[in-house]
Amino acid sequence: MRHGSILLFAAAAGVLATPALAQDAKRLRVQLNARAVYDDNVPRSNAALAALRGVEQEDWIFSPSVSIDLQQPIGRQ
Repeated sequence: MRHGSILLFAAAAGVLATPALAQDAKRLRVQLNARAVYDDNVPRSNAALAALRGVEQEDWIFSPSVSIDLQQPIGRQ
């Protein structure tokens, strides 16, 4: 437990020690991500039972994603 509180204090000190950044700058950041997962035992049974149920034994799952981070100042603040 002691190590956790020291780590939390160090993280908080690091956040408080960072300089303030200007908030009036425009920023656009786009990230493209892709994730592929292979499962070689989808039905969670043997091959004979999977064939009887009509389930494929293996499968690929692809998950593409897009992340957009936009900062646009609005008015004079």
